Amino acid sequence: MEIWRRNLYTIWFSMLLLIMGFSFTFPILPLFFKELGVTDSGKAAFWTGLSGGAMGAGMLIFGPIWGMVGDRYGRKKNAIRAAMGGMLATGLTGLATDVSHVLILRFLYGAGTGMMATSSALVAATTPKEKVGYAMGVLVSAPFIGTTLGPLAGGILVDTVGFRAAFFVGAGVQAVAGLMYLLLVKEKFEPPPEAQRSVGNYLGNLFGLAASRAMFSALMLIFMVQLAPTLILPVLPLFISELQANTGATISGAVFSLMGLAGAVSSYLTGRISARVGPRTILFACATMAGLLYIPMAAATSVYQVMVLIPLAGLFKGPIQATTSAIIARSAPPDRLGSAFGLMQSANSLAGGIGPVMGGSIADAISLRAVFLVNGLGFLVVAALTTVLVKAEGKAPAPQPEAVPRS
Repeated sequence: MEIWRRNLYTIWFSMLLLIMGFSFTFPILPLFFKELGVTDSGKAAFWTGLSGGAMGAGMLIFGPIWGMVGDRYGRKKNAIRAAMGGMLATGLTGLATDVSHVLILRFLYGAGTGMMATSSALVAATTPKEKVGYAMGVLVSAPFIGTTLGPLAGGILVDTVGFRAAFFVGAGVQAVAGLMYLLLVKEKFEPPPEAQRSVGNYLGNLFGLAASRAMFSALMLIFMVQLAPTLILPVLPLFISELQANTGATISGAVFSLMGLAGAVSSYLTGRISARVGPRTILFACATMAGLLYIPMAAATSVYQVMVLIPLAGLFKGPIQATTSAIIARSAPPDRLGSAFGLMQSANSLAGGIGPVMGGSIADAISLRAVFLVNGLGFLVVAALTTVLVKAEGKAPAPQPEAVPRS
């Protein structure tokens, strides 16, 4: 098997384990806050959103830094470091006794991990350019499958042995993924010349890359793509609980899992057709359909309606993420892939930090249902922005970052 394919499949499975281990907590975190003493549903949604904001802040600040570290010392080492950081933060959350502990550990998780960015940079660096669209479609399917299996497993664990066991098991799963990176992934990394390894040089290249027109447009689009779906993260478990009392964490986990499964299938298929269908067409069609499917959620009257609409929306979310990742991979010079995906992580994290806080605040100030309406409208805004920010040709834009004097 070609090295790039072997790396892709190994990293895919490692990413699956990492996301699965972390997403054990998706359906249980609002309920875990209730166990820690936050009894009101609106307040639990708010604290869940705030914890998401803390994690996003950590990723926002440290994403570009870790990206530059990967460009300087190797993307494989960076991926191992991120896996171990996620393992520690997830495991320690199982020992939390106060909401403040969870907030601090979520920030540390965001500051110390960023697996999607590091793994994407590693795949892009070892994949032929003509295969990048396919590789990103395959890679992006891993988080969706991880969020299919993880929440379901986490919900079952909570309903059988308690909340804290899910955090400990999740940490163990992430440790296994880190070992896979260490033992199985191959990288022929050539560090840059010593004259190009100063901090000032890396920062100058980073700012030049971010300021280029096509990269800036791509980052703006990624921000909006990520903002819309993160609104519902602190709300969905509580909404399901209100629709059907005493459903437990298992039903919430099942809904997240169905959404992840749909996204996994569609993102993989996107990789197969990306060479024939332009990114503008994919993004516009999928964002429009996702928006039209989320809006009716505001009027849902049963859990069964949620279990139909959420997976259908997830079916169109997968291609959006796969396509935006491919745009970033094709837009960056080979020696700045880590920095490019670090910038992507920062855009994702900024949205991932703002989105849950917005969702929790809307739920607390207005209602849980209002969050789904805002979420659907957000996807329609993404569709409109696509017509402005993405070229109509059947290939991703390829910016030429402004030259930065090297020290």
